[in-house]
Amino acid sequence: MSILLLNTEVEYADFAEHQQIDYMHTIGPRLTYKAGKLSLNAATYFQTGKKLDKNVSALYVGGGLNFK
Repeated sequence: MSILLLNTEVEYADFAEHQQIDYMHTIGPRLTYKAGKLSLNAATYFQTGKKLDKNVSALYVGGGLNFK
């Protein structure tokens, strides 16, 4: 199992030379399992924060199955 904790900073300036910094945060686990010829993985990530004066709210859920 691994856990992702990512903080992203976006810096920009508008036409009036007003500087602004927005922050986004991504967090989530990734699980892996292997037994013989079977391997499984699953991940879920949630993102929140603000970018260009808009709220960010996103969810990713994914997984995989491999049989060799």
